[in-house]
Amino acid sequence: MTAATACDGEPNGSQAAAADTALRMLETGDGRACAAPATTQTVLQLARQAFRPYRWSEGETRAYLDAVGLEAVEITVAETDTSAPWMECEATLRASEGPQSWEQRIGYRLAKQVDDASLRVELHDARSTSALLNRASESYVRDVITPARQQNADAAAAPLCATFRQYRQTLSFQEISDLKHELHQAAERQNLVGLGPLGSTCLSEMETELRAPRHRGEASKDNRVAPAGPQAITAPQQGPSAPAKANRIASTMPPGTTGQDHD
Repeated sequence: MTAATACDGEPNGSQAAAADTALRMLETGDGRACAAPATTQTVLQLARQAFRPYRWSEGETRAYLDAVGLEAVEITVAETDTSAPWMECEATLRASEGPQSWEQRIGYRLAKQVDDASLRVELHDARSTSALLNRASESYVRDVITPARQQNADAAAAPLCATFRQYRQTLSFQEISDLKHELHQAAERQNLVGLGPLGSTCLSEMETELRAPRHRGEASKDNRVAPAGPQAITAPQQGPSAPAKANRIASTMPPGTTGQDHD
């Protein structure tokens, strides 16, 4: 179980009073304790804490949980042994993102914390609440997180693309390959699947240049290069940051080198 004390932390006066009210209900066997504000607030807090999306940053997770609508409705008292020092409750957890909403029936237990006589709320299956928030996050990922990651990845890709486009006639096969790997690393650092718009366009230009006649001899010596298409994208390698890599390559170019494309 995942558990927390109602109004955990530093509650204000009204929160402490709400928790005391819920605790008195529990002690008298009053089923309204299941739907008491202090109880439902703690249930929602536990649901949010259980949400651990794969490869999200802390900031992305926090922003999503602030944006998503989460509420407990249709709260009932579940069958409970009257001699037990706790109360079993059920509720429908509803998550809303934009015009859509998703629901999941959950169970939780109320008990009195022995050491400090506070109200303890235990969530039976935190995985189901996390799955609910995962389902509700699909549109948020598409509309908010992915565009932000693409923007950040393209910001890192910009100096790499500028270096390639300026010196493409004089860059060696290996240097273009290094720049291509750095494009993928820029995206991976943002937990981005694929590349941003700028990175994708630049990658296509690099792949075209690597197949140019002047690189044929070099390509035959490098077994990392495959034909055009997805197969040609090799695993990113560790190395300097994108700006550092771009600056290092640019510094090796002779003065007056132009960036005009050749046929």
